[in-house]
Amino acid sequence: TIGGNIALPVSWVSIPPVLLCLDAKIKIKGIESTEEVLIDQFIEKNTELLKGRIIEEIIIPLMHHDYCKGKFYRLGATETDYPWVLLSILIAFKDNKISKARIALGAVVNKPLRLKDLEQSLLGKEKIDLTKDQILKSIENIKFRKDYRFTDRSYQKELVQNLLIKAVNELAKGGDQ
Repeated sequence: TIGGNIALPVSWVSIPPVLLCLDAKIKIKGIESTEEVLIDQFIEKNTELLKGRIIEEIIIPLMHHDYCKGKFYRLGATETDYPWVLLSILIAFKDNKISKARIALGAVVNKPLRLKDLEQSLLGKEKIDLTKDQILKSIENIKFRKDYRFTDRSYQKELVQNLLIKAVNELAKGGDQ
């Protein structure tokens, strides 16, 4: 279930990066109270937040933009293998300019996370043509998860970098609703 996927704090689960891009809220119900928590806060403290409580609802807010585009990537050796990289991107446009950008990574990090600096750099732009240097700067402080399938973490970084360039440049072109 989606609730099970976000309650289980493992890096290879596909749903959390998507929910991060959608600015989802998680409604948690206990015996005496109910609380709504933003997905990024939930990911950070899920085991703490769920003590004696259950996930009652996942809330995805409406977006107020002219149109939006999104992509989800799951790279792995096979369809059934644990993914090497999970990448979810949502870019919204208003008046042909980027009005909202959400970029979230999973699998290569211990907990899914948003690339907030990169998102911020896209806002207000009509068209984007990201370079490797811009992407490298946006991921330079990410602590990549140790993965027995890669002896060198630079390969993980290169996978993320190339996927980000492809995805963001493709989605940020604008104009084709």
